[in-house]
Amino acid sequence: MFNFLKQNKDGSLTDFFVDYVTNYNALSELALEIGVNKISDVIAKCGFSVYSKEEDKKEEKEIEYTLNVKTNVNQNATDFWKQAVSRMIKNDEGCLIVKLGTDLFIADSWDCNDNVTKERIYSNVKIIVDDDTFTLKRKFKASDVVHLRYSNPRLIKLLKESNDLNEKGWNVALNGFKSKAPKIKVSIPASLKIQDKNGKIITANEYSEEVVKKLSKEEIKAIVSANGIDISTIDMKNSLTSNDIKILREEIFTTTAIALGIPKSVFYGEASDNNDEFITYACEPIMNIIDNAVNGAWLTKEEYINGNRIYINRLNVKHIDVIDSANNLDKLYSNGWSFNDVLKLLNQPIVNGDWANERRFTKNYSTNIEGGENT
Repeated sequence: MFNFLKQNKDGSLTDFFVDYVTNYNALSELALEIGVNKISDVIAKCGFSVYSKEEDKKEEKEIEYTLNVKTNVNQNATDFWKQAVSRMIKNDEGCLIVKLGTDLFIADSWDCNDNVTKERIYSNVKIIVDDDTFTLKRKFKASDVVHLRYSNPRLIKLLKESNDLNEKGWNVALNGFKSKAPKIKVSIPASLKIQDKNGKIITANEYSEEVVKKLSKEEIKAIVSANGIDISTIDMKNSLTSNDIKILREEIFTTTAIALGIPKSVFYGEASDNNDEFITYACEPIMNIIDNAVNGAWLTKEEYINGNRIYINRLNVKHIDVIDSANNLDKLYSNGWSFNDVLKLLNQPIVNGDWANERRFTKNYSTNIEGGENT
């Protein structure tokens, strides 16, 4: 809202033009936040699977607990990974995760040297938990951290610049549209003294602000006008319509969705068949980056060669209805999946017992195994 002061040539009259529609908006930030939240929600839902040699089972379970349940003493894994993915996409330097014992913490800021042939060293690391920050005195090697960087940070930079330009257009359109909103002219003789309800003398500007407040209320308010004060509406025409505002908003939302690889229907939360495309082009590239970074932080080269793996479980992306999917799950069970494999797919607790880990093939899927027998 704004007030505009105008004085007649003879100095006898003061006019205030009152506009009570606000002009603040953060449309670009909102669009990016919606897109990033959709991606981070999917990735945080998936969880991590850890596979290692038999003698490493205890360590495997400890890593799974840290990655999937409680990343540190004060933060659960879901909130942690949502925050990590968000910072990874939106920050130019990506997201740095440091390991302190068995706990993981997201760094708010850090310094890093420019080593090329040796491990880089991270120092002056400030970690964040919720809204609290703490500076760590120790230095970290590259093998002690998980540094997540978006695959195309220049794209995000250009997206922000593009949305900034669109937002300027949005503000112009919004201000033009506001010209059709109610505007009030308050005419006050310069010599008139105005009192508030307590009898205190107030200025003309303060009186106009009171008019604004009353006009901004949802309830209908009566405006008391003293003798000599004239309050009237001003008719200002403009060709812009609410549809023009909607088009500009959709332009910003669509540009953001395209940049992040999110189908428009998914971005808008509409029912569609584009979820697979969303996962493939928006989520999968980020999952691959996280997979590589996490494996590099926890596993040695020899462990990786021997078959040890840590990766995001893509099978948890979609909701599976057990009843509707019973026949398909039975086919998995008869095609080499163990009973516990199926339970993991359904995000259910596994069963203790060797039989639950045995793999079976039906006769249709093998030429050298008799039907129904264990592999």
